[in-house]
Amino acid sequence: MKSKPEKLIRRRVVEERQQLAIVVDSLVEGEYHCPGCGRAARMLSPLLAARLFNLGTREIYRRIEAGSIHFVELPDRSLFVCGNCF
Repeated sequence: MKSKPEKLIRRRVVEERQQLAIVVDSLVEGEYHCPGCGRAARMLSPLLAARLFNLGTREIYRRIEAGSIHFVELPDRSLFVCGNCF
């Protein structure tokens, strides 16, 4: 007796991924007096500094905490890092 051939079931798995990035005035810079350098310097937002110097923002904040990057915090609590430190 011949047995029936097994049915071949083919499945196609399609995976969709969507990525959403919201950036609101995070890539800003300006000329400010850097307290670490003692002179006017190009001050960058942490996100902009991370992108320009190919670092993560966590690394930027680690360096701020370690004291290796000068920074200034404005009255509105926005933080800028010194571009001369890189």
